[in-house]
Order: sequence, then structure tokens, then C-alpha cells
Amino acid sequence: MNSKQPLVARFYKTEAGNEPVKDIFLTLSKDDRRITGKDIEKVKVGGATIVHPTVAHIRDGLYEIRSTIAAGTSEFLTLFRFEGDLMLLLHAFYKTTPRTPEHEIDLANQRWRRTKGR
Repeated sequence: MNSKQPLVARFYKTEAGNEPVKDIFLTLSKDDRRITGKDIEKVKVGGATIVHPTVAHIRDGLYEIRSTIAAGTSEFLTLFRFEGDLMLLLHAFYKTTPRTPEHEIDLANQRWRRTKGR
């Protein structure tokens, strides 16, 4: 049993108050939201100790959670960063290529910089 407190997971929020990652999650079926939620919960409890196949470090403090959804036919990625006891969910999308596309990584990093600039 992990003796430390679970992390707090938060969705990235724009300056206008929108939560684009949450909006993407809401487009998933109930079963797929449950699967992605369980994977996020694993990271909240285990932190950086969770590794493949659930979590992969991309680079420079950016991580991805890999969720197998749609009855095992699709991969859904959630990009996030840790900051203290916070897990900030920055971007989420369906994986369609073997590697995480650079433009998806760039978007997550842009959102991180915007958060840090506030």
C-alpha cells in the first residue's frame, strides 16, 4: 500500500475557463471514460512509479497515459505533467500513429507554458 497521499488530478483550463481535455473525455462512451478514469487513478495513486504500458515519459517532464478503449480496438492518450502533488491533464486524443505526434506534444507543452505564465 502506498503510504503517501494520492496526487490531485486537474484538467487544463484556458484563460476563458474552458476545459478542452475534459470536453474530449466527455465525447468518449461511458465504458471508455471508465477505462481512462481508472488509468488516471492508477497514476494519481502511484505517481511516477507507474510505467509501461500505462504510463510513458515522453520528454522534459511530459508524460502520457495510454488507455486501451473501444473494446480493445483503440488507444487513447492523455498527456500530463506533475507539479508537486498536482497532476495536470494537458491534452488528450486518439492515437493513430506508432509514435506520439510532435504536434500533439507541442500542444501539451504550449498549454503547460500558458499555465505557468498565469
